[in-house]
Amino acid sequence: MAIEYEALVAGLACFAYLVFSVVVKGGFWRQNWTNKGGRWVSQAEGPIFYIMMVLLFGALGVVLTLEGVGVL
Repeated sequence: MAIEYEALVAGLACFAYLVFSVVVKGGFWRQNWTNKGGRWVSQAEGPIFYIMMVLLFGALGVVLTLEGVGVL
């Protein structure tokens, strides 16, 4: 059972961004399509976007971390 460091680091980075966004900033970074700046979107401003980002980064974090330690 070998450890895959690339997947483990990516999974931990997903968890770190999730915790930073939810706890510290209170929202997720949303970039404009024109690449002329973005902003932090809170749960009150975009509830569907917020929930989708929590699900996305939570699932990616779990899958990549488990793959990194050799469970998957």
